[in-house]
Amino acid sequence: MTVYHLRGKVVSTDPSQGIVVLDHEAIPGFMGAMTMPYQLKNVNVASALHPGDTITADVLVSKKSENTVLLVNIDIIGQAKPDYKPAVNYHVPAPGNEVPDFALRNQDGRTIHLRQFRGKALLITFIYTRCPFPNFCPLVSRNFATINKALAANAKLNGKTQLLSVSLDPSYDTPARLKAYGAGYIGGHMTLGLLDQGEKVVVLDNLSTGFAWAVPEGAKLVVGDTGDKGLVARLIREHGIDAIAQPQNGAYQAKSTAG
Repeated sequence: MTVYHLRGKVVSTDPSQGIVVLDHEAIPGFMGAMTMPYQLKNVNVASALHPGDTITADVLVSKKSENTVLLVNIDIIGQAKPDYKPAVNYHVPAPGNEVPDFALRNQDGRTIHLRQFRGKALLITFIYTRCPFPNFCPLVSRNFATINKALAANAKLNGKTQLLSVSLDPSYDTPARLKAYGAGYIGGHMTLGLLDQGEKVVVLDNLSTGFAWAVPEGAKLVVGDTGDKGLVARLIREHGIDAIAQPQNGAYQAKSTAG
């Protein structure tokens, strides 16, 4: 279990689930400033937190397989005004309401609109490429990659469905970074496919846009630059590599015939 210290402002709470959404400062050694939900270890604390409250807390990050992230030792260091009212009131749509059109910039730098997906089943999720929580953005992105693979095998269903991942960190997640992020999950499925076929796989990646734990179990990860010709040549010799693929994220997925 690793412990990090957090300071931030309460955006909203969900007492029934024991979840608090925080707009927090950068957490040294863990993640940058971000607005995101946290699970409270003591769900009863949620009822004592209000939008606008400034808090400090400890973030517990488990290294076990469940990758649990919990918030503990919460201290309210600044209370919101008792007569606090939000500056803007937003309409929260109910199921069945029409969603207003909106525009976004995609990974190719082009503007897309919600209206262009009318008539399709549209699945939307929210991510950011620097997310360090294995059970948040990476999990959702892996699930989307799995859905995309299944849709690709069904042309009729694929034509009626659209997957859309929206970044919560647009200032950092440029189109180029989003394209590399998406390519990493394509490469992950390539690795899984090769492993399923009984192949031995070596992944060469500098992890500049990803994490070591995202590499599928069974594949050998070598942290390094794909532009290092000496390193690539050595890996080919040592592992008897007979095929190399390079998705757009820059990582090599290499199939070897030797152990």
